[in-house]
Amino acid sequence: MSTENSNERRSVAFEADARLVAAAMRGDLGSMEQLLGQVQNRIFGLALKFLWNTQDAEDASQEILLRIITHLHTFRAESTFSTWAFRVAVNYLSNVRRSRMERRRIDFAVIENELSVSQTRADGGSLEGDFVEQVESHMMLEHVRAACTHAILQALEREARIAFILGVVFEMPGPEAAYVLNITPQAYRQRLHRARTRMEAFLTRNCGVMNPDAGCRCARRVDFCTSNGVLTQYIQLADALRSDGKLDAINTHYRPDYTAVGKMAAVFRNRTCDAMPDRVLNRIRRLFHTNQLRLLRDVEDSHDANSYNN
Repeated sequence: MSTENSNERRSVAFEADARLVAAAMRGDLGSMEQLLGQVQNRIFGLALKFLWNTQDAEDASQEILLRIITHLHTFRAESTFSTWAFRVAVNYLSNVRRSRMERRRIDFAVIENELSVSQTRADGGSLEGDFVEQVESHMMLEHVRAACTHAILQALEREARIAFILGVVFEMPGPEAAYVLNITPQAYRQRLHRARTRMEAFLTRNCGVMNPDAGCRCARRVDFCTSNGVLTQYIQLADALRSDGKLDAINTHYRPDYTAVGKMAAVFRNRTCDAMPDRVLNRIRRLFHTNQLRLLRDVEDSHDANSYNN
């Protein structure tokens, strides 16, 4: 696509977003729903990967959506609405109190040790053969992959983690990610490079998806993760999304022709449970019909109304 056509499409997108924002600020709930629909699932996925706890991710996502709603008047169309919304989300996540998983202070050494331990049965026997064949539900494997990748992300400090999620998992272009993080493109490239280098080294040593010679296999961890309660929160989230009709049970495919970076990205793009549960959206919808959103906006305006555009 030519640069001229790309710029034209971008201009059209900006104008469409501006119209929706203006209508939403006039009280058009349909426009508000449309705006939130553009970003709600990606924001929940971002929060879940960043915080590694489904309840913390739901709470954070609700707060982020409320901040988006109450700060619509600060949107200046300097970017698309979705990019601006990501900036609001990253601003919130970067400063929110540490999640219950973050407080465990997990690092690569801890994870590497657990991956080694979890490859064998509690009785010391191998998990090869009959056990692997008995793993009937690929959904359980998806939960294991989600739990594993979310845990590994915690080994990166917050700045590196958010850069890695934006650049590798969400494939956000560099200039856009730099805008979201409110740093220069050069600073973003350096931050992403460091995070990607550390993650690639760890996964190459340990992850069977990244490296066929590595010891860890998702199927061998199902028993360990189930017995230790690691999967409980993912199973409960999946049940909620299934009830909402939002569960994406399609397995991630890893093509043999992936580059190392491509394989790494595929490992982290498990989006089976990335949709935002309806219970979060319903709480926000209820606020549409009260004066609480206006009160929230007045409170927010008193101290940081312009922080997302400065």
